[in-house]
Amino acid sequence: MAETTPAPKAALRVVLWIITLVAIAATAAVWFSTQSTAAPPRVALVTADQTAFWESLIDGAEAAASELGVELTVERPNGTMDSQTDTLESLLAQGYDGIAVSPVDAVKQGITLRKVAAGSRLITVDSDSDLSGRICFVGTDNYGAGRQCGQLVKEALPAGGRIAIVMGPIDKENGNRRRQGVIDELLDRSDGPGRPVEPLEEEHAGDMFTVAATLIDNIDPAAAESNVAELLAADPDIDVLVGLYGYSTPAILRALQAAGRTDVKVVGFDDDPETLAGVSDGRVFATIAQDQFNYGYHTVRLLADAAKGQAHIAIPLTEKVWYPPLVVRSDNVETFRAGQN
Repeated sequence: MAETTPAPKAALRVVLWIITLVAIAATAAVWFSTQSTAAPPRVALVTADQTAFWESLIDGAEAAASELGVELTVERPNGTMDSQTDTLESLLAQGYDGIAVSPVDAVKQGITLRKVAAGSRLITVDSDSDLSGRICFVGTDNYGAGRQCGQLVKEALPAGGRIAIVMGPIDKENGNRRRQGVIDELLDRSDGPGRPVEPLEEEHAGDMFTVAATLIDNIDPAAAESNVAELLAADPDIDVLVGLYGYSTPAILRALQAAGRTDVKVVGFDDDPETLAGVSDGRVFATIAQDQFNYGYHTVRLLADAAKGQAHIAIPLTEKVWYPPLVVRSDNVETFRAGQN
C-alpha cells in the first residue's frame, strides 16, 4: 500500500488564504448590504416661534440634511411654551433619532426636555437649558453678545444717558443672558455670566448710564412697537433703545418714525433686512449679527453623528458649540449683505 504524501506547505497556505479572502468578502457583503438598507437618521428641529430669524437657520439645517442623508422634520410652534411642549412630546412619541429645540422657557420646560434627552438625543440651539440633559448647545455666548451690545451703546452715547431694552420673554435663556450682559457692561461690572437676572421693574443706574426700562413683548412685534411708543410718551428723555431679538429693531424703528423721533439712537440684534437698512442709512448705530446658518447646519450634523454613536468626536468638553457674532456697522454692512447672497 502506497504511503500518502503530506500536502506541501505552500499549497496549504494558498488554501488558507482563499478561505480567509472568502470570509472577508462575505463579511463585507453583509456589512454593505446592511448599510445600504439601513434607514437614514430621522431628526427634528423645533423653533421657538415663527419669526423670520429662523429662515437662515432652517436653510443651514436643510443643507446639512441633504449633504449627510438625514431625514429632517422642521416644526415651527406659535411661540408659546405650551405649543412647543406639545410639539416636543409628539416628536418623542414618534421615535425620532434626535431632536433640536430652542426652549421657550428653560426652567418650566425642564422636565419635558429631560424626557426628550432620555428618550432620544437632544441638542439645544440658539437658547440653552442647563437643566435639559442635552448633548450640547449650539449658538453663541449670549451673555458676551449682550456685553457687546453694551459696548456699542457706550460708543453711540459716550457722554452717558438713559437706556431702554426691548426684548421677548424674560424666561427665554438667550434673551435674559443678553439683557444681563447689557446691564453689566453699562454699569461697568466684572464679567458675570451666571449672575442672577436683574428685576424688571427697577431702574439700574451706574455712574454714566441708567437702564431705565425693559420692555417685554413675548415675541409679538406689534406689542414691541406699542411698548416703545408708550415708553417714548412716558419717558421722552430716553437716549438709546436696544433691541435684543431679530424683530425688535424693526419694531423700534417703526415706533420712532411714528413718533417723529430722530434723536434716539438704536443698537440692534440680528440681521433682519429692516435692521440692515437702518444700519445703512444711519437710523441704527450698529447691530449684532448671529451665524444662524451654521447653527442649523452643525446642529443637524451633530444629531446625525449622535445617531451613529459618534457625537463625542465633535462636541467640546464644555458641551457648548459657540459661533461668535459679528458687529455690523455702516462701514461693513454692504459687505455683510453681499456675503448673505
